[in-house]
Amino acid sequence: MAMAENFVRTKSGLVLRRPPIVSHDELTHSQIELAKAAHLALRNAHNSVEDIRVGAAIKTADDRVFIGANLRGSGISRHMHAEESALAAAEMSGFMDGIRAVAVVSAPYGPKLPCDTCSKMLLIRANESGIDTVIITSNVEMSRFSILKITDMFVNRNLPHGELDIDMKPDV
Repeated sequence: MAMAENFVRTKSGLVLRRPPIVSHDELTHSQIELAKAAHLALRNAHNSVEDIRVGAAIKTADDRVFIGANLRGSGISRHMHAEESALAAAEMSGFMDGIRAVAVVSAPYGPKLPCDTCSKMLLIRANESGIDTVIITSNVEMSRFSILKITDMFVNRNLPHGELDIDMKPDV
């Protein structure tokens, strides 16, 4: 039974590895600062449909940070996830040479992994750049964290569009 607790199956059937919860002391200064940026982005989150707000911060390979928040309203046909809006901000600014790290802060629940769509999107970006992206998640109080690399997150890398070729560069 303990083995099953280490994994989570998403709505689409994707199996993700559930990272252990760690304390503030187990993160690097850079990881804490990125989580703080995601926490600031959370202030811009808008969700009139349910009480889930998410902020995200992306750190690119050249150490630039871009933030995003989830946007969802009852009159909006499609909502945007925080990771998507942070990635869009980075891409629109022309700074997409790779994603070094992503921090996600969610309220009222957390830490929560990115959804399966955002996880796949981040894995594809990691595969394209060869950087094994670090995923940092936190609760809104910034008292509980999880941290893992994107390639450790996926139990099965056979995604609907084909198997991803994960040949990552060493940590930079």
